[in-house]
Order: sequence, then structure tokens, then C-alpha cells
Amino acid sequence: SGPSHGGTPVFISGSSFVNSTELTCKFGEETARAIFLTREAILCTSPPIPTHSFHTSQEMIVIIYVSNNAVDYSVGGHFKYSHSLPSGTYQPGAEEVDTLLRCPRGTYCSSYSLRNFTLCTPGTYQPLVGQSQCILCPIGYVCSEFGMAVPRICPAGYVCDDTGMYKGKPCPAGHWCDKGTATVSSSCLNHGILDASYSSLDTCFDNSTDDFGL
Repeated sequence: SGPSHGGTPVFISGSSFVNSTELTCKFGEETARAIFLTREAILCTSPPIPTHSFHTSQEMIVIIYVSNNAVDYSVGGHFKYSHSLPSGTYQPGAEEVDTLLRCPRGTYCSSYSLRNFTLCTPGTYQPLVGQSQCILCPIGYVCSEFGMAVPRICPAGYVCDDTGMYKGKPCPAGHWCDKGTATVSSSCLNHGILDASYSSLDTCFDNSTDDFGL
């Protein structure tokens, strides 16, 4: 068995195989070149099949035929195709496999939605194309909208002290929260509490930022 986009190696046992350029396999109606191994064994690679061949089912079993001359065929076995796509891709219509599209930035493609991509939900983002899942928004940032490719730095007056946040928490009383604030730990002076008696910075959160694909 293998996916509908093909590429699955299939070993076929038999007798009297001939080492020639006419050595052929057919998976249902789709033809594939066979590789001669011995007079009793050949190797075929499953070809892609059109997605409309599946109709309403997600699986389809076809007969494998083999031929020494690409004219006279014998039954060589059966093969089960499953309607799946390469990770991070989708196929919007009923076209051939060469119309596969990669999911754009800010989206992902799951095995449950073969015809379209899915927007990253608030609290997540995805800076790359062709991905199968989104990434949790990092500490110090918010991902407030659907389909975000780059997280936004936590706005001034708020603190973003956890991953996967879609909005910041209001800066607590007695603190000053500049943009990008990721903690209000009392041990922090540079962007923390306004009490000059605190001088230890050894446990402060490193609030340096990456560009996240900008």
C-alpha cells in the first residue's frame, strides 16, 4: 500500500522476467517502468493517480499487471492507494499530482483537510511555507490574529509571560512594562519594578528578541 502521489517501491515475484526496456508494470490504468532484478523478481514504483479516482472513499485497491513487452500483461498482485498528500501541501481541485501547492506562511496543512490550508489560530504563528503545524507564540510576544506569519512584540503597558498568548496581561500596579515585557519579576530593574532597592539582575528574563522571519 502507499499514498496517492505515488513513489512506493513494490517488489514483485514471478518467473521468466526479461531484462529489457519493455519490462513494465501497470497499477490499474497507470503505467510504471519496472526494474529487472532476477528472472524471478522485479521492482516497480507506484505511479501517482488522479485524486478524482477516489470518488468518496479515501482508499482504492488496484490490480498490478506485469509485462515483458509492454503489450501482454499478467496479474502480479494488488496495491492499495490511500488518498494522502505530502506533509505541508494541499490540492485545491481534482487535478493531477503536479498541481500540489505548498501551504503559505501563516498556515498549515493537515491530513484532514486535503483541499485547502488552515490559518494558524490566535496564539500561534508559522513563518515558513509547507508546514504541517503552527508554532506557539513565544514569551514576550502576542499572536492576536488568525494566519499570522510573524509574532508581534508585546505592546507597552502589558506583560507577555507565557507561550501561546493572543493578548498581553495588563501591567500590574507598581510596575512599568515597556514593549516586549516578558516578566515582572521583582528582581529585575531594567524593565521591572520601580523600587531602587532591588539591584539583583541575575534571575532576569533575557528579553532579547529574534526577527522571526522579518
